[in-house]
Amino acid sequence: MRALKLIEGVKKKRFGPYPSFLPIDVLRAMWKLEQRKGREKLSNELGIGEWSTRSILKFLKGEGIVNVTPMGYKLTEKGFGFLRELKKYAVDTGTFPPTPLTLDKRSVGFLMRGKKPCRVLDIRDEAVRMGASGITLLSSKNGRFRFVDSGDEVQSDYYPALSKIYSKFRFRDGDMLLLCFGDEKDKLDRAAWMSFIKIYGSS
Repeated sequence: MRALKLIEGVKKKRFGPYPSFLPIDVLRAMWKLEQRKGREKLSNELGIGEWSTRSILKFLKGEGIVNVTPMGYKLTEKGFGFLRELKKYAVDTGTFPPTPLTLDKRSVGFLMRGKKPCRVLDIRDEAVRMGASGITLLSSKNGRFRFVDSGDEVQSDYYPALSKIYSKFRFRDGDMLLLCFGDEKDKLDRAAWMSFIKIYGSS
């Protein structure tokens, strides 16, 4: 996946002695720039400082992925090409209120398509390392969901929680739902993206 190579490019680039952002933030920024926006708004959405956001935008501009305009930053044709490819796997994202599916903690959800995951425990460890409490990973088939780690079908007790997710995502057979949950809201988006990379990093 070409978009994932951006992460490697960030790792190799020098941004100064104390960069306060992570390579994954470059993908998060590209995703959020599907709609044109200014640096301050993007900084707030990423949860990082404006100086770090400036460095990310400078990197993306150097890669030909974003342009700056009087109205803010926007993706170039090349940038939209990267985003379209990324969305073949990360189809959609969203934030969700606490439910029993996430141990009554808020979550960031990913609708994912195109590949089976590696071990759920490895994905969970990555999310926890980034500040989440844990993950719930489900697979869909014939309108039903199963927990990926156990293979057990999701029981009716969880249907009210799933209904909130159905209102946001449009599932196909074989899709996976990743819910990255925790108490620290600002860390969940990063944790969810790192979990996604753990699953699709070999694509």
